Amino acid sequence: ALREAGIARFVVDEAHCVSLWGLSFRPDYLFIRRVLEHLGHPPVLALTATATPDTRGEIVAQLGEMDLVAASVFRSNLHFSVVKVPNAEAKTVALLEQCHAIDGPVLVYARSRERCEELAHLLRRRGIKAGHYHAQVEDRGRAQEAFMNGEVRVLVATVAFGMGVDKADIRAIIHYNLPQSVEAYYQEAGRAGRDGKPSRCVLLYTSGDKAQLTSWLRQDTLTRDDLRLVYRALRSRSANGYALAAADELGRDLPELDETRLRVALGMLERAELLIRHFDLPRRLRVMLLEGDIEERLEQFVVTAGLRPRVASEIDPLDLANALGQQPYQLEANLLRWSAQGYIRLESGPRELLLELLPPPADAAARIEQMLWEYATRQDARIDAMVGYATGLSCRHQALAAHFGERLAACGVACDVCAGDRSASRGAGRVATAPRRPNGPPVSEAEAVGIALRTLRDLPFNVGRTGLTRILSGSVESAIGPDRCDGWGKLQSWTKTATGRLIDRLVDDGLVERNGRGEYPVLELTPAGRALLDDDE
Repeated sequence: ALREAGIARFVVDEAHCVSLWGLSFRPDYLFIRRVLEHLGHPPVLALTATATPDTRGEIVAQLGEMDLVAASVFRSNLHFSVVKVPNAEAKTVALLEQCHAIDGPVLVYARSRERCEELAHLLRRRGIKAGHYHAQVEDRGRAQEAFMNGEVRVLVATVAFGMGVDKADIRAIIHYNLPQSVEAYYQEAGRAGRDGKPSRCVLLYTSGDKAQLTSWLRQDTLTRDDLRLVYRALRSRSANGYALAAADELGRDLPELDETRLRVALGMLERAELLIRHFDLPRRLRVMLLEGDIEERLEQFVVTAGLRPRVASEIDPLDLANALGQQPYQLEANLLRWSAQGYIRLESGPRELLLELLPPPADAAARIEQMLWEYATRQDARIDAMVGYATGLSCRHQALAAHFGERLAACGVACDVCAGDRSASRGAGRVATAPRRPNGPPVSEAEAVGIALRTLRDLPFNVGRTGLTRILSGSVESAIGPDRCDGWGKLQSWTKTATGRLIDRLVDDGLVERNGRGEYPVLELTPAGRALLDDDE
């Protein structure tokens, strides 16, 4: 239909999605080259804002030779800075400072859904109108609207927020966690200041962020077993060498794989020549034979399908193509032609992936191992590049431009490095946080047991393991301060890990129990725990 309509120009938006090794890879983009062949190679315009030199090479390899027109990545109204802090607690304090100091809307990116909710709750407790957004928010439209119309000044979100969202007056983008890549960081940070007014792009960074990001990404790294799972799932739904698969159905059949890993797995299997993707095909077709003379090939189809004039029949295109000795995509092409010529009336349902499963080549295992190695290697390189940006001592704008293959002079004033005062990037004022107790002498384990039990007994509300740990540690994220809780901060001389282990031992020893009522388990004293406190007092 597109070929008959006559395509004057073919435009590919987000062209970086063609890269198998990129975080935004989409298998559909690998199919564009075949579409261009069917359309007679019309002129192509490929657009992207986040293509490195390597990605540009992959775009050319997939879409054909092109003339490069590259605009500068430099935006003079954006001030880039990195706030280096010693630990997660200090990072949270820095976030509070930033959100208090910056006037106007602020978008905070955090990695996990739980962290988004925790940070938004903390900001609200500190007097900031904040909301959260992630893929599991029940009414995402309402959460987005609240930020867009100003009901919420600070939105804490996962990367699920942003695509297709155009809020021009965002005054700051703050990354609480290290982004997956420099490309992802630049794209997300670029959502600030689209109205041209001065805006900030702040990255909060601790030395432990690299290990956390590496661990998180390793959990999502594809393995040979993952590829086997996908291939077997396709085999199980194949007939005569072809499989029809809706992406969402395939995802439900493979809960072990998220959407990104499933996309990459399909791309790898195709590159390893274990399958070929053809034009999408409906699972069912509804055909009615109209009256009149018909050509010989249509007559064969009518007989095989058992069609009668003016009677609609539902057919399975895979089964019928096999019976006719045709490829499924050839059958549909014939049906569309006959429909256009007025021989039949054709109705089709939703289209699904049409995959032809191939006999494994002799070197299939070696090909897959090579691709998995390259995938992991590129992932490590992305992490190193992101850490290099965070720890670098050169102009931030210059570093970002170099990553995208652009030579840029130092900005002079639009980043923390060039401005010369890194502390200035933390904002004009400090948030009024709860006073911290001096560490004082070390607290013994016996003393810590009594402190933890008394604190849990005297709290005016229930808390879980994390909540009690924060209170005993005097954390900025604790749900109560020293004015209402005598135990606040009394275990500051302990690490949070040690305090958490102490709470676990109290549970194991039968002094505290976890009550599972409600959404999250809370801690309660047992009779044995109360008796121990009574004996001490």
